[in-house]
Parts: sequence; structure tokens; C-alpha cells
Amino acid sequence: VWFRRRQARPVSEGEYRPFPLVATRDAAQELVEVPLLARLFEVPRGLRVLEVGCGPGVSLGPIAVTLSPARLVGLDIDGALLALARAKARACGAD
Repeated sequence: VWFRRRQARPVSEGEYRPFPLVATRDAAQELVEVPLLARLFEVPRGLRVLEVGCGPGVSLGPIAVTLSPARLVGLDIDGALLALARAKARACGAD
């Protein structure tokens, strides 16, 4: 067995810790990693894209620009980070 199925339990507010915003890491993800991975895996343009755990939306902008998705959805447990992600996606032309 490669994995064990565990019963999911809600995460308490005290347990949740978002990744810290690190400008150099975020810039590398935005400018290099996302576009490179999209090309490497030959991800077709115009698909529906779901990013689970999108945080502040570092990847949403480059996904919008690189893949021109038919629909782009970012999910995160943190409402404040989702607000940042929504703003970044809209700034790149995603709705």
C-alpha cells in the first residue's frame, strides 16, 4: 500500500499557518516555474484550471497569462489570502 487513507478532521484556527510571503521565491514561481512547467508538460490552453491552496495567488497570474484558461479557480482556507489572490488574478485579466 502506497498510502494510508486517514479520516480528515477540521483544521483549527491555531493549527493553520500560511506559507510566508518571500519575494524571491514568489517571483521565481511567477516568472519561471509556472510558465516553464506549463511548456514542459505541454498543458493545452483554454482548459479549466483549479489551484487548490492558492494562498495569495502567486501562480494565478502566470496561469492566466500562460494558459488562457476557460475558467480559473483558486481555493484556499484563508479568506484574506483569497482576497489577495482575486486581486492578482483580476489584474492579469482573469475573472
